Amino acid sequence: MGVQLHMFVVLQFPIADGRAFASQSGVVDRPDWNAPTLPALRAHRDFVRGFGRLVYRRTEANAAWIDEDFFAYAKRAVRFPTLDRRHFRSPHGGRWMVSCRFRRLFSDGVATVRLEIGFQVTTTEHGSGRPTSTEVIGHLLGLPAVVPGGWPGTDSKDLMLLGPYFARRYALASTRHQADPSHGAQPSKFGGGRQSDRGRGGLGLGGRATTRRD
Repeated sequence: MGVQLHMFVVLQFPIADGRAFASQSGVVDRPDWNAPTLPALRAHRDFVRGFGRLVYRRTEANAAWIDEDFFAYAKRAVRFPTLDRRHFRSPHGGRWMVSCRFRRLFSDGVATVRLEIGFQVTTTEHGSGRPTSTEVIGHLLGLPAVVPGGWPGTDSKDLMLLGPYFARRYALASTRHQADPSHGAQPSKFGGGRQSDRGRGGLGLGGRATTRRD
């Protein structure tokens, strides 16, 4: 038996919201990300449609990151229909046990938004059979995922392709019913690494992954 290896991976989907600079953006007034309503009774807390309710961050945030004090749960924004198996087959024939630890939406209350998805990967492979960070991230980016109502039918898409659908979902969730969300966001292409693309309507996005080994 090899030594058990734990890896924590966070995939980030940043969204730049240009509607903050428009004279008639149609953006909803709530939640107020700078001072959200978070009473003890959860049913009365601020929420983001299609994502979830806002909560305080349990651990103290670095003062340099002004959007870290609160976040909205984002379990409703993305599902992983095959993750109940909770493992990948490695190139060396072993298994990597995978679990989704969180789905969160952050915002600075102005123009910067990001969706974070955290995974824990556990493997008992050792020596040359241990997965590299690149291998693990590659498998996670190809994980079948679904954005509810994001496209016709029930088929899933690779997680790395969902950036435009997250941007569109956020635009719909944060736009008044009377306003046209297409003026605030158009689906943009999501590329790995630091690449980003800006939609005609004002929302652009990129993506990155960070890892930590224990």
